[in-house]
Amino acid sequence: MKSLRFASTLLAANIMLGHSFVPVPSTPHVKAISSMGLNMKPKYPQAGSPIEEIDRRKAAPLRGSTSRQRRDGDYDEQKFQLSDGNWLGFDEYFTSSNLSDCCIYLPNLAEGRSNLKSQMVRSYCAKSGRRFVTADWFGRGDSSGKLMEATLSRWTDDIIEFLDGIASDITGGMNRKKAVFVGSGVGGWVSLLVARKRPDLIRGFIGLSVDPDFTEDLLWAQLPDEEKEAIMREGFREITWGGRDHVYPITSSLITDARNHLLLRGGPNSIDVDFPIKLIHSLEDEEVPITVPLQLVDVLNTNDIELIVPKVGGHELGDRSIMPGWIAPEADFSVTDPPFKMELENALRVIFAKTSPPDYNYLG
Repeated sequence: MKSLRFASTLLAANIMLGHSFVPVPSTPHVKAISSMGLNMKPKYPQAGSPIEEIDRRKAAPLRGSTSRQRRDGDYDEQKFQLSDGNWLGFDEYFTSSNLSDCCIYLPNLAEGRSNLKSQMVRSYCAKSGRRFVTADWFGRGDSSGKLMEATLSRWTDDIIEFLDGIASDITGGMNRKKAVFVGSGVGGWVSLLVARKRPDLIRGFIGLSVDPDFTEDLLWAQLPDEEKEAIMREGFREITWGGRDHVYPITSSLITDARNHLLLRGGPNSIDVDFPIKLIHSLEDEEVPITVPLQLVDVLNTNDIELIVPKVGGHELGDRSIMPGWIAPEADFSVTDPPFKMELENALRVIFAKTSPPDYNYLG
């Protein structure tokens, strides 16, 4: 049975699957930039800040060094060469002792690959002895590419090529499925597109504030007609919404391409999946209403899915101002930890356990 779990006190709310979208808190705010900006690589705000949990005393040399054998540790600021000559900037935690498990983190549209959430996933993988990788999107951060060519189609194909290359030695979990995907925002959307195109690559999925179809339902539906016309005419706008400061680079190519990848239109159980899924979505998300993950639960044809709804945290799930009510006083939880840390680590632990071969010596 599909599961909905509120990770706070019980809420007196009547939330129904299939409910129509509720309006976002505010109309998206649009800022125009000159066409010259399309030839530059803007530095958009990054969500959160790194946490000091990874032991960097074992940091390994970067790829391309003279060392014959890679040592266990962190390999940061690497470049993965794509078949068309472009590259993806990526970070990696490497371990030679476990060639079964791999986890990939895909960021949201307003953050780079190094942020609070990716550091938390990386920390868990380092502590439990699992390979971890994360990459910037084509046209963003340290990756090459023109912003106007950055689309969901492109990002999906890039992640498939990246994982085929960087994790070619990973044997995977049950049925040799390659990696556990953790996707934030649009990273969750791309994760599901990868699963549809290459189901052999994904053994489990954790979605953080996922926003499938946001370009059409949360953005395009809210923009005034004159702004829509400007985006299509000039090709680009910087947009904020939900009262937050994060800036989203929205292009006409992103909007039009995304219409080929909408997931929430097919009705109940219209998308077949064969891997466990955990969705974590704050009830107070300023950008993506709770109806979005509820609709996603409805369209995914699996009962191995759980929606976890912490009341606090917002879209970044990182609001630390309130200690979650479900955390016991004696729990291993500091005031500097974001509210969803224990939920995220537990989701990783459960998915790796569920998808490990029967004879596998599970690492915990």
